[in-house]
Parts: sequence; structure tokens; C-alpha cells
Amino acid sequence: VSVLFSQEIYDMLSPRRAVMCRRLDVVTVKGSAKPMTLYTFDVSTDPANLTAAKALTERWIDSQKHWKSGNAPGADDSSAAAVDKKSKAIDETKNLKYLDRVDASVAAVFALKKTTTPEFEAAYAEAIEAYLLGNWKTAARIFTKCLLLKEGDGPTTTLLTYIERRDLKAPSSWVGVRELTSK
Repeated sequence: VSVLFSQEIYDMLSPRRAVMCRRLDVVTVKGSAKPMTLYTFDVSTDPANLTAAKALTERWIDSQKHWKSGNAPGADDSSAAAVDKKSKAIDETKNLKYLDRVDASVAAVFALKKTTTPEFEAAYAEAIEAYLLGNWKTAARIFTKCLLLKEGDGPTTTLLTYIERRDLKAPSSWVGVRELTSK
């Protein structure tokens, strides 16, 4: 996946952005017993997409520089109209809530072209739910359907391989958390 993030980052997203993400798994990493939910946002990494994201990111960074400094874009213009415009812009940015700014900070990522279809997203959501609940036969059937909808999808292939290597049977101690044994 191109973008991988934890539940903590996911929780900072607005509902509008959160629904665009895909829950990948719940894991414990080597050296920790604390379960971590992992998410992604499926994006194309073709050059045109990355160029567009870079431009949006640079625009966002520029706006943040102005927000942090208290200066609106064009602050070097001292005309009365520019001063009035600057004051209004500063007032508007001061009213932004922290989470609104976090949401704006990821706008470039979410502007990238998605690589999944609504049909794939619905099937994957159903498969991951079955997997986490320990219904691995159902999960395998739906993960297989996912691979027909998005050939070579890494997360789908990883989880399907994982449960197939265990004969489609969740261990009796399964609590919906996969232990990662290497970093």
C-alpha cells in the first residue's frame, strides 16, 4: 500500500475523509502486546497523480505558514483593500478548529485518484469483518471475490494467504488480532 496509518491518525480525520479509508487489519507488532488497527487510502502512484498531490501539498504548506504567522497570503501589499482583506483572512483562519486543519492537511492525499471501486470496497469491508470475527471460510470466499475485482491487491492477498495457511480456521484463542512476528 502507498499510504498506511494507525487508528490514531484515522480518528483525527473528518467523517467525510474517514469513509474513504480502508481498514486493513488489527495487529500487534513485535515487542508490543497492544493491538493496532491499520488503515490505508488506496491511491494511484502514477506520475500525474503524484504531481497533482505535490502541488496541493505545497499550497497547503503555504497556507499553514500564513496561518501560523498570522499573515494572510499577499500580506506584503499595504493598500487599504489588502489590509482589510488580510484582517478578514486572519480572522477566518483563527476560527479554524485543530481537526479542520488536520483534515485540510490530508486533502492532497485524498485528492489523488482512488484505485478501488465501490463494489470492491463493499466486498473488502465484508471480508475484513468476517476475518476479524474469526469466520475465516466466509472471509476467504469474499477475499477471493475481492481479488477478482482488484487483481493483485496486496492487503487482500496477504490476509487470504494468512488464513489459507491456517486451513481457514481461526485459532480457538483468536480475538481478532494478528500477531506480526517481524518488523
